[in-house]
Amino acid sequence: MEAFLPSLTTSATTAASTTGVAGVGGLSAIGMGNAVQAQSMNMSLMQGVQMGLGAFNIVNAISQGQMQAQQYKAQARQLEIDARQEILNAQQDVNVLQQQLLENLSSQNALFAARGQNASSGSAQAAAFRSAQNATRDIERTRYRGRLRKTQAQSQAIIYRGEASAARSQGFAQAAGAASSLFAGGF
Repeated sequence: MEAFLPSLTTSATTAASTTGVAGVGGLSAIGMGNAVQAQSMNMSLMQGVQMGLGAFNIVNAISQGQMQAQQYKAQARQLEIDARQEILNAQQDVNVLQQQLLENLSSQNALFAARGQNASSGSAQAAAFRSAQNATRDIERTRYRGRLRKTQAQSQAIIYRGEASAARSQGFAQAAGAASSLFAGGF
């Protein structure tokens, strides 16, 4: 039995010292495991936040591009309306000039008739001809200015449509850049 006791004592001492080392080491390993796990959770949380911010940046870039494009399209539509209005304004001015010509010719005819002169001959005819020439020149200038303003408005509308397309493309390019940098980070 004595032989058995030293062997038991040695086994218990060895076990206690192993258990103590393993216990302390085990607790130390468990504590380090929790720290690593906590650090991993923090990194996962940070990655999640970065992913969320990245997704927000992507959506934001696309929506800003779309909003800018819509603004340019609205400006283009307004310019098209303005172009049509320029032609209408020019036609109204032409109508006024034609009315003034008719009134001037009527006044001249009345004036020459009151003097007893024939309105279709001599100085009466020359005066009517000059009035008609002046009115025709004014009418053509008015029409030309109307067409010019219409063309300018239409040209600007085309530029705005191009800007709308560029804004939309830029929004998608920014979104692609945001996605690229997001996924380049190892996510």
